[in-house]
Amino acid sequence: MKKCVFVSSLLFVLVGCQTVKTTDNTKTFYIDSTLADCVGVAPMKCMKIKQNQQADWELFYGTIQGFDYQPGYQYTLKVNQFDVVNPPADAPSLRYELVEIINKTKK
Repeated sequence: MKKCVFVSSLLFVLVGCQTVKTTDNTKTFYIDSTLADCVGVAPMKCMKIKQNQQADWELFYGTIQGFDYQPGYQYTLKVNQFDVVNPPADAPSLRYELVEIINKTKK
């Protein structure tokens, strides 16, 4: 009985420690061939992205897990977007993971 209570308690604690919740959101990102100057916590370089081809470029301050950006190439990516539960005040509330590189074109 003690073992069952312990295992149940441990399982409850581990489930409660989950920090990322999936939004089941797959997105297409268009990534420009050059980085732009931007300011986050300090001056840095940001990717320029669009979520549709007709939109203007927007600065992307975060990272895409599994994606290795190379200047001089435009990319079309499929990414998964996840909500980060209770992020620190200076951290993003969304996290992105690369699903696939749909296209990579030298510019």
